[in-house]
Amino acid sequence: MTRLEALFSADKIVRDQYTTLAARIAQENTALQVLESRLADAVGAEARRKALQAERNDTYGRVFDAIINEQNALASLYEPLMARLAASSGTLKKLSFSVRRIADVESWGTIAEEELLDRRKAGPFYGRGSLIKAAIQELKAAWETGSAPEVQEAMTSFMEKYSKDLLTHAPYVQSLLPLTEN
Repeated sequence: MTRLEALFSADKIVRDQYTTLAARIAQENTALQVLESRLADAVGAEARRKALQAERNDTYGRVFDAIINEQNALASLYEPLMARLAASSGTLKKLSFSVRRIADVESWGTIAEEELLDRRKAGPFYGRGSLIKAAIQELKAAWETGSAPEVQEAMTSFMEKYSKDLLTHAPYVQSLLPLTEN
């Protein structure tokens, strides 16, 4: 009887160990599946990033194409009125219409600086107005007078020049930011 009790006790210990190991294997398999899915996501991340950047650059061109088309449509819409004013005499001849693009870089930059940048960090975007200054120098002329491809090129060169600095000035812990290589 003692021998049988010892066998049953040993069998129970082996069963408990087996159950514990089976649960551990299930946990490890679940963790492995999560890591494999993350790896698959990471493997395609570079290609997706490049595709999204290209799509973003194309979108800049399309947006400014629409803005330029609207500017041209407004100019042609007001052309008869401008011709009538030019042909009239007196005070009416002094009136004129003009259609032009005005880029409010200050408002754009203020929102970006307040919401997207930590201006306390050292770098090109340190302090209030630093992003606005860079945007005025490199983007404002293209936004206000450039063609869609010129705007697209200006935006692309701005992002290539400042993308790492923008990530450095992000108000997040750097280890949480995705690794990028431009």
